Amino acid sequence: MNRALADYWVSAKRKDVRSGAITHLRVGLKLFGKPVVSKAWTKQEVMDAILVSEKIFFTILEAPGYGWVDGTRIGVVRSRTGDYLRSDGNEFEKDNLEELPDF
Repeated sequence: MNRALADYWVSAKRKDVRSGAITHLRVGLKLFGKPVVSKAWTKQEVMDAILVSEKIFFTILEAPGYGWVDGTRIGVVRSRTGDYLRSDGNEFEKDNLEELPDF
């Protein structure tokens, strides 16, 4: 997938202290290679944007000495136990955005 087609970029995550599940994501636009105009979206808002509005999300990571580096596309895995955000192609029933820093 061409990253130029991304609607939004995700640069960080927030987890529930007890369960460890992702609750929020730092979502923004990208301008001149950097995430800008970012705000916290709930996990459900991101999943709805992907599933209902067909928006395209990618991760973006800050690499010391290199600036911001484009990551991988984020998708939703639907399962009988719930929906999960994934940045890889497997079907494990767990969020896997561990490469993102916490906020």
